[in-house]
Parts: sequence; structure tokens; C-alpha cells
Amino acid sequence: MTEKIVISSVAKFISLAREAPGLLNIGSLSLLKSATLPTPSKPTIGKGCNCGKKANGFDVSILRPQFEAAMLTLSDSDKSNMKKLLSAETICYYVKNNIGQLKQTCF
Repeated sequence: MTEKIVISSVAKFISLAREAPGLLNIGSLSLLKSATLPTPSKPTIGKGCNCGKKANGFDVSILRPQFEAAMLTLSDSDKSNMKKLLSAETICYYVKNNIGQLKQTCF
């Protein structure tokens, strides 16, 4: 089991969802299904995201508001399921606050 996974961007989440498709069945994260295909043509190197900014020909960073909203509304059971799918003790992600700064949130 991994001690901690940090989802640093929407692109990182998409990379994780490719490895664990069940993530897209948790809470409102299903809204991001269209951004997870096709599988990137670049080989994965190490544990990095290696997913670039584009999936399906568009900039996935535009999905940040939907991603943040989905993550903020996860129930305790959703969070537990996510930890099981990713084999992680702690999952962290970043949320933009009202002045545009990123704040790390963990569960």
C-alpha cells in the first residue's frame, strides 16, 4: 500500500483513472469520463503522470472546476473507496481558493 498519493492536477487524475477505471464510478467523478480516453501514446516512465496537458485533443485544465467540485463533495464512503482503488493510505489534491491560490486538501 502506498502511503500517500498527491493528485497535483486534472491530468494526474486522468492518469490515475486510466490505471484504476473504477475511480470514475465514485461520486461526481464520472463527469470526467470523457477526458480519460484514449490512452496516451507516450510510455509511462517511473511513477510520474506523463500525461501532458491534452487528452482527446483539448486542454484538460479547463476541467479543474468540475474536478474540484467533485472532490469536495465526496462522501466518507467515496473517499474510502478511492483509497482502496488506489491502494493508498492518504490521498491529497489541490483546490483553488477564492483568491486563486492552490491549497492542498488531504483525506
